[in-house]
Amino acid sequence: MFEFVYKSILSPGNSRIAFHFWFHLKRALVAIFSDPSCTLGVHGRMLKMPLSHALPLSLNLYPFYDKLPCRLSDFIYHKYGHLNLIDVGANIGDTIAAFYRHDSDKFLAIEPNPNFLSYLTANFDHDPNVEILSCMCSSGETTSQYHIHEHNGTASLKEAETGAQIESKTIDDLVMGNPVFHNFNVIKIDTDGYDLRIIAGAINIIKKNKPAILFEVYDNESPTYCEDCINTLLLLKDAGYDSFLLYDRLGYLMGQHHLNDLFHFKQLLTHQITSDIGNTDILVMKSDDMEQFHLEEVSAFK
Repeated sequence: MFEFVYKSILSPGNSRIAFHFWFHLKRALVAIFSDPSCTLGVHGRMLKMPLSHALPLSLNLYPFYDKLPCRLSDFIYHKYGHLNLIDVGANIGDTIAAFYRHDSDKFLAIEPNPNFLSYLTANFDHDPNVEILSCMCSSGETTSQYHIHEHNGTASLKEAETGAQIESKTIDDLVMGNPVFHNFNVIKIDTDGYDLRIIAGAINIIKKNKPAILFEVYDNESPTYCEDCINTLLLLKDAGYDSFLLYDRLGYLMGQHHLNDLFHFKQLLTHQITSDIGNTDILVMKSDDMEQFHLEEVSAFK
């Protein structure tokens, strides 16, 4: 029943009235049945997910939403012959589904939220190319209690005196302890506010591997948000990167920015925190990869 209702929302022949009927019925079912599970197709794979998850609807409504991982996966594989991805904030495994294009692809999936972890495990625990870890990533190793707030398939974690006890580790330490991922060439981070800390805890292995790094710039209401973003980009500049591509929340390319001149990006950060444009995504690549991929991206949006 739950799959039928969600699929009815996605039907291409829907009138506006029909769309709103099915959409509000789904919301009612989420409330009545405490967000039951359903199974839907995402990036060519059948994934189990909460009925409240917004990803299938977003993919249906917005032509470029979450399509960058597919293009990036093809580029990395064709240039280097392998894709070895670290997915921080793996959620239900939807990013893995987007990147997973070849039988040799390997994934380290990290998800601290117990609810999403259960779906991630159901979707990929059987796959020998996917290793799943239950922990939080940050700039150091700690164990703290967090309040977890879920909404439409995303989750935010905030430290609290009571709540779920979650261990934090650095990507540097996780990779050093896992030889299979010593040669990782892509890292994707989507943690609703912790991305910048995670990069700080991965900087040693980033300097060594020079992976493509896809992360979210998310206004977490920190008073030092803009400063933290700029400092993270300067950290990546010191690690050997020259520029980055910026994407809006619907997946559209906003342009290329150079790390030796962040003036215009600072203006965008100010606009972000004073408007409703929402989160943006940043893709950092080493210079020779960036030159080629940027040209391909511009062509993809024509």
